[in-house]
Amino acid sequence: MYVKRRVGELGRVFDLRVLLVLVDADDNVKSLQELNRFCFLNDFTLILAWSREEAARYIETLKAYEKKSPESIQEKVEKDFGNE
Repeated sequence: MYVKRRVGELGRVFDLRVLLVLVDADDNVKSLQELNRFCFLNDFTLILAWSREEAARYIETLKAYEKKSPESIQEKVEKDFGNE
């Protein structure tokens, strides 16, 4: 499988490894199950996109947050509990 070969070339250099898949086949269930299992066993995050535009937005978003801290995307929790 192409994905297995490419992952083998990548190795485990990165902390976060993402596999972005453009789903463009009608009979995709078996392939997606196989990719999901592969990603689970190899510590990858699987992201499915259903159009080229959606895939592009995922890439833009991942690139935008590439150097930011985890706190930049965490929910802001109000510390004042008030009188309940």
